Amino acid sequence: MLEAVRSGRMTGRQVVAELGISSGTLGGWVRASKLRAQARQRGRVARFVPVRVEAVAAGGCVAVVELGEGLRVRVEAGFDGGEVARLVRALRAGAC
Repeated sequence: MLEAVRSGRMTGRQVVAELGISSGTLGGWVRASKLRAQARQRGRVARFVPVRVEAVAAGGCVAVVELGEGLRVRVEAGFDGGEVARLVRALRAGAC
């Protein structure tokens, strides 16, 4: 979907409507994609963290992201991925 937006085949509004996501989530994906591309250009390797589904309920799933150093982020169903990414960055930076 990001490639479709970048190439002009789809607008951001079309992607948001098709996927049923917020424009903020799409914006977060675009920013994250740009950051990954910049990191690749500098020869940096992406680092992944474990994510596990803790529970599945009628309203959706709950995820727990373990960041190490005793930091855990519990995410309820319907979360905004961009907001979670900002929270994780703030926790890593010691801002929270």
